[in-house]
Amino acid sequence: MTARHSPKELLVVWSILVAGAIACNVPGLIGPQVGPAPTQPPVQLPTEPVGLPTQPVATLQQPTLPPPPTTAPTLPPTAVPSPTTDVITMGAPEVSANTLYKGAGGCEPKEITFRIKVTNPAQVKNVILFLRTQDKSTASKTDWDEGTALNPGNEGSYSKTFHSSGIPTYGSFGNAWLYYQFVVTDKQNKLIRGRVFTDVSFLACP
Repeated sequence: MTARHSPKELLVVWSILVAGAIACNVPGLIGPQVGPAPTQPPVQLPTEPVGLPTQPVATLQQPTLPPPPTTAPTLPPTAVPSPTTDVITMGAPEVSANTLYKGAGGCEPKEITFRIKVTNPAQVKNVILFLRTQDKSTASKTDWDEGTALNPGNEGSYSKTFHSSGIPTYGSFGNAWLYYQFVVTDKQNKLIRGRVFTDVSFLACP
């Protein structure tokens, strides 16, 4: 006949069995054995930083503005020289005849008057007339004479009348040109020479 055990006794027996199973690793009495966690291969970290993709940066194109208009430099006004009031000029000469005769015959005229007008007469000291002759056939010339001062008149007019016998080169040639030139001397003794004229014939009266 089987002996009946009290619940307390059963609990004690059960505790002994469980403790022994744990000690002897009896399968079925304890839960599943948890094995060691699988070894994961080491993760190789990149030695260089992983470059993030470069995002294009939007470049704003500044509108090209036309260059500002170039302003021409303002130049100072050019000073206009005032007219010089001391300048002396000579007008066209006048002669009383284009043919002058010499000798004892009755040919006329035997006198000739030279006249010229100058500007700014207040600055004029003298007006001198120089004469020479040139043979029409041989082109031989005399030297210029020493000059004769003309007589001042009104408003800058100067003149002088010569008789043919009083011309310094009177006896040189029988058929010649009479050359003449006016020279002005101003108050500062500056000479202003006119051109040489050759439009007067100096002839011997036949």
